Amino acid sequence: MSVQTVHISLLKQFLIGFLLLLVILIAIEGIARFYESQELPCHFIGKDAFGEIDSSIQKQVCNDSRNLLWTEPDILRYIPDQHFDTININSYGFRGPEIIDKNSDDAFRIFIVGGSTTFGSGSTSDNETIPGQLQQFFNQHEKNVEVINAGIGSGYSYTEKFLIKNDLINLNPDLILVYTGGNDSHRPIIYPTVTVGDYGINIKDIRFWRTPFVISDLFIETTRYETTNVELDRDFINKKITFWKNNMNDICKTASENDIKTIVTLHPILATSEKIFSNDESEYMKKDDFQTTDVVLEIFNGIGTQLPQLETSCDVTADLRNIFKNNPEPIFFDEAHINNEGNKIVAQKLFEIIDPHV
Repeated sequence: MSVQTVHISLLKQFLIGFLLLLVILIAIEGIARFYESQELPCHFIGKDAFGEIDSSIQKQVCNDSRNLLWTEPDILRYIPDQHFDTININSYGFRGPEIIDKNSDDAFRIFIVGGSTTFGSGSTSDNETIPGQLQQFFNQHEKNVEVINAGIGSGYSYTEKFLIKNDLINLNPDLILVYTGGNDSHRPIIYPTVTVGDYGINIKDIRFWRTPFVISDLFIETTRYETTNVELDRDFINKKITFWKNNMNDICKTASENDIKTIVTLHPILATSEKIFSNDESEYMKKDDFQTTDVVLEIFNGIGTQLPQLETSCDVTADLRNIFKNNPEPIFFDEAHINNEGNKIVAQKLFEIIDPHV
């Protein structure tokens, strides 16, 4: 057998192997897409907190959330100019309408910074998020106020500080409100991960390939949270509490130096809400998930004790952990995220807090 024949034989084997692998990957991708079409991996679908929302709208919210594109040049951000039926990302990468030109309007500008609870995960439209509802309260009271939703999924105190110092300061805010606490409490690390090199592929930027997301939904997302011992992790708990407090102090000091008012609020989670639980909320409380573990609650409540210490650097602090106290209506659709009605209750309280400072 000649060398040329051997090379041809090896090439054929390689091509056959490559095609076989390609067929397997395509088949797996087909299964993943079928799974998503039948069992949309959005845990709010069918929950009692969404009992009054048509199932087609719930599925649309799920699809729109899944199709959002992200980028991570420094911190996690949304790619600008994305428009779906229930979610719109403007040219600055923030949820909601375009930001008004400050030179042509004297509106009092408010940025609300936080994670997915601020962004409005599960909200049925931009107007139903907490910032969207807050904007409506100001409109109803005929206040010339512009509320901008600067919430980014998975955001925590470090990314909130980074966003404010590097972006929001340059957008002429009059007031920055931080709606925070939960993500700092459950993150298994303190400092953000660092990308090595100038190039790389972020899995969130290749949304057309659904297989990794289904694998994440099925096997990773349910096992990522801390379930360690409070007493054994006392030093780590104290470090996380101090880390949050220091980031909030830095935010308030930076804002003050730029003549910007700051309000720091601690948002509710199911385990601290002091509400009357619905059926689904009761089921979530029985689970050993990220917002109900002893370590997470110890950190979250420890963060709450730091609020009074921020009053020397921040204009206002507010503890909203029990804002739903004695409320019997279904509000939470998981351990931290709330429905449209919950957003409205929070927005009403934020309006009362902010209005004297406008």
